[in-house]
Amino acid sequence: MRKTVAALAVTALLTSGTASAEPIAVSAFGGSGASVSGLAALGNSIDFGLAFTTSAPVFLMFNGLRAEQNYQVNIALPSASWTGLTAEVLNSAGGPHNEGDPTQPGYIPTGWSTSTDDDGFSFAQRAGLARSLVAGGGSFAVTADEGTNLRDLLSFSGMATGAAVLSFGLRDYDGNQSFLVRLAAARANAVPTPEPASMLLVGAGLIGTANAIRRRKGARHG
Repeated sequence: MRKTVAALAVTALLTSGTASAEPIAVSAFGGSGASVSGLAALGNSIDFGLAFTTSAPVFLMFNGLRAEQNYQVNIALPSASWTGLTAEVLNSAGGPHNEGDPTQPGYIPTGWSTSTDDDGFSFAQRAGLARSLVAGGGSFAVTADEGTNLRDLLSFSGMATGAAVLSFGLRDYDGNQSFLVRLAAARANAVPTPEPASMLLVGAGLIGTANAIRRRKGARHG
């Protein structure tokens, strides 16, 4: 099923050009250096290619989705060594229904916020649309975090090398609004590796703690 969706998406991206039956727009946001190509918005499908550096996240701006419609999005991604990817919906912080927003993560751009259950933006949960990441012929596992007001987030986990196709649903309940989808490869979400000097300090601290414990034990038995 996932490989079939991926194959259809790649075929559409290669043959569709820039034809569009709807005024749907998709563009890279925030000066990340990413670029969108071959956009085809036909019916309730949105297909395009995305060139970006997987070492940093990219923000995609969507606009023009019809109200109360579910859209299947298929994105052809560049060849890379994939170890996972996250996709997250962000909406305008100045829009309605943001009362339930939590404290915002540091990676959220100014003027935007994480998506709640009431703002009308989502990955079209319960619509039965494909949610998959297929890379190098293998499918990644997907986990959804979208049941609270904290966020709408899809996490894809796995390991593969090669070109990839990312698929997910999108919904803008009120329609024709601008919103973002943040894509981040696993390496962009990784915790930085401590510097060697920091590792030495941690090790010295652990050794000192162990020596102190031994001295206390010796004093009790002396």
